Amino acid sequence: MDASTDDPLRRGCYRRAHVSLPKLGRALAALVCGVVLACGGPPPVATGGAAPSPGPSPPVAASPEVAATPEATASPEVASPEVASTEVASSGAFTVRERVASRPDAVTLEVPGAEPRTPLSLGGAVGDVRTLQLRLGMAVAMQMGTRDVPDTAVPTLTIGLRVETTAVETDGATLAIAVTSVDAAESAEATVRVREAMARTAERMRSTRGTLRLAPDGRVLAFDLEGQPASAAGPTALEPELGGLVAALQELLPAVPPADAVGDGARWTSIRHVRRDAVRLEQVGTWTLSRPDPNGDAVLSLRSEHVGTTDPAAAPGMIEATSGTTVAELVLGAGALPRRATATVQTQTRANLELIGAAQVVSMRTTLTLELQDAPP
Repeated sequence: MDASTDDPLRRGCYRRAHVSLPKLGRALAALVCGVVLACGGPPPVATGGAAPSPGPSPPVAASPEVAATPEATASPEVASPEVASTEVASSGAFTVRERVASRPDAVTLEVPGAEPRTPLSLGGAVGDVRTLQLRLGMAVAMQMGTRDVPDTAVPTLTIGLRVETTAVETDGATLAIAVTSVDAAESAEATVRVREAMARTAERMRSTRGTLRLAPDGRVLAFDLEGQPASAAGPTALEPELGGLVAALQELLPAVPPADAVGDGARWTSIRHVRRDAVRLEQVGTWTLSRPDPNGDAVLSLRSEHVGTTDPAAAPGMIEATSGTTVAELVLGAGALPRRATATVQTQTRANLELIGAAQVVSMRTTLTLELQDAPP
């Protein structure tokens, strides 16, 4: 049954999720609410108001892209630095690593690779302009309390981007990013609520623009996106959940050892931190270089793990724990963004929230599939 705002119960559920989940993001609130209502409402609350323990595992169906690449679901091998050893909590079918203390950002060369060797540069030149196409797909599997929730299909977004290099300095490069088009694919599998939410997201993203500043090793120094002014009141800030644009671009940014010459077979590790709504994630990855591709560009393969951190600025709130893996391949061009890239990002999340006056433990697995390439002529 599709969730509709014409029903008072559904309106109440959406309002409560909307108010109760400011740190999870309103898009997630709408998604959770729509999925729960489509299954007949939330499960009963245990005696005393405590949230029930997760029950039997629901079947989790990977997206077609993940199914075609089984290694995407495996825990990646991280040579060094080692992934911090932490307790894991199993929530039904979802195993989530508990939060860890942050370590400093770093890029460490492990193997320089074969001769000839040259440093990798992400700067580009001032005035460089690229027109890119980003495809963003997501599949969601969920368990709420003791209730198994069917997998939720989210329509794929295709986003056109214009990226111009506006500054290149010794401490990094600055890019001006503007969304030129957004299209949400038709999906018969998605519920009415999800399709309507994605259509609204696509409409709001069409006026998005901002700046991205990157360090020479690929770290994000600043990433500011906002919508264009809708009225004299000024610009409307782009919310983090709008199509996952910020998260998608961050997942497709390379990490390189800028001061080291590297060749075919080179390997290095990286520690990077990104924010996902209210959670700061630590990403620990292993990068392998193979060169060249048919066009002479370097190809990077990435295997990484990410986990929520215990930073004071990232207090647990409603998201108790989150962790996952990334498998990606990037083809470097002349600038900071790759010429072509694909990535599969799986994330497990455990959260506490309130729906229709009932405390619930929500366990969720999201599979994000990303493709970035030069826009077709």
